[in-house]
Amino acid sequence: WNGKRKAADISKGALWSSISLNKDSYFLGKKAPRKLGAAPEMRNGHVYVPLEFLSDILNLKVSQDKNGQITISLAGK
Repeated sequence: WNGKRKAADISKGALWSSISLNKDSYFLGKKAPRKLGAAPEMRNGHVYVPLEFLSDILNLKVSQDKNGQITISLAGK
């Protein structure tokens, strides 16, 4: 977390991304920003992003059961 920029920098292996609060965009690598679909928000000290960011960008497996419970795991596991 970078409090000065109000941004979260995320890395997974060689993959690097950055998101900023209240901005509907993210950086992937050092390329131009892309749209998220919704701006990240901070609630009670936690940053929330659209689920697609986790599945499409960080390549995590995201599933939701019939009760609305969301499970996030490493892709392929």
